[in-house]
Amino acid sequence: GFDAMKDSAVEFNRLLCDVITHQIQTLTTHYCYFGSYEEAMELCDWGEGVIKAYAAKPEFVTDTLRWCLRKFNFSKMKACVRAEKLEQAKEICEAYLKEIKENGTFSQEEYQSVEKEFREQIADPDFEGYCHCLLYYKEK
Repeated sequence: GFDAMKDSAVEFNRLLCDVITHQIQTLTTHYCYFGSYEEAMELCDWGEGVIKAYAAKPEFVTDTLRWCLRKFNFSKMKACVRAEKLEQAKEICEAYLKEIKENGTFSQEEYQSVEKEFREQIADPDFEGYCHCLLYYKEK
């Protein structure tokens, strides 16, 4: 009985984590695109703290949580770019990449996907625009 209840509790908490992280991530995305820089950064920091609290329990970590952590950092970079704080955007990107590499949030393959995505965009002669992190721009 207890083991079955414990397994149910873990699954319930994983689901709750997914729902909460996705809702917070959606809210922060809207602030980063449409709110002020200060509001966006404050909300991102708060949301990231909530997500990291869940991430401290390895059994609650899901693909949604990892995706939301990536989106939080993307949103922070977007807010910085909108506020013309490009150096701060670059610092956020570098700190995030260092953090996920050190703590193993993503597999090595997932970690390299960011670099792979940009290299593919560079190789595409028809691609013009920013990479996903908004730090690099490629002209045709």
